[in-house]
Amino acid sequence: MPADALETLREGYAAFNRDDHSWPAAQVTDDVEWGTLGLFPGMADVYRGPDGVVEWMKLVRQEWDEFEVRLVEVLGESDDALAVIERVWGRGRESGAEGEMTFPTVYRFGAEGRIVARTVFGTREEALEAL
Repeated sequence: MPADALETLREGYAAFNRDDHSWPAAQVTDDVEWGTLGLFPGMADVYRGPDGVVEWMKLVRQEWDEFEVRLVEVLGESDDALAVIERVWGRGRESGAEGEMTFPTVYRFGAEGRIVARTVFGTREEALEAL
């Protein structure tokens, strides 16, 4: 795993939380595959490239008055990947209702330390197996 992979993720969470769309251009590869669980209506299973990640960011945030992502736990690592548990929390734009969930995610890094793939899993065990 690249030495600064965890810091790259922390910067990404901070950028997402402040609605900063500049982070993907610097930290993901041009051919990144940014996977989702497809939990939000109208959301694709995979977004490609930095522009795809920005599109994903906008789609996730559009229905929420407040929305944030946080690192909960590092599950494991390999030479080119980091498995984590992420927590998302939001307050609905129209309803004001709050929602929260956690999910395991594996980030794969390329030679330059940039993210080449993000895959979200249903269980910790699946994420660890994917390492």
